Amino acid sequence: MVMSVGSSTDFTGEPTPHNLRVHRLKEELRALNPDAIIFDDLDEALVGIGSQYPGNPCAVYSEQKILRVLRSSMGNTDESYIEAVEWYEFNIACLHAGPYTPIIINLDI
Repeated sequence: MVMSVGSSTDFTGEPTPHNLRVHRLKEELRALNPDAIIFDDLDEALVGIGSQYPGNPCAVYSEQKILRVLRSSMGNTDESYIEAVEWYEFNIACLHAGPYTPIIINLDI
């Protein structure tokens, strides 16, 4: 998935603490499982590393954060929320790319 949605640095050009945490998560995941799928441009939605027994580690994303990133990239309007949900449901929620497909969690339930 390729989308252009914002920056990994603050206005000074320095990496933000959140992005440093995400960078470390991605490095650890790549070390644990080089085949793990990591979504492009959804770093802000990456919340951890998980697995399902007996599987290998994979990326864990927050559904709410994914929708927030998508909505922001689509203009942050009422219409963009609907577009973001539709895009998410069609392209991410139903994705199965094998045993290394990311886990998506819903923290609002």
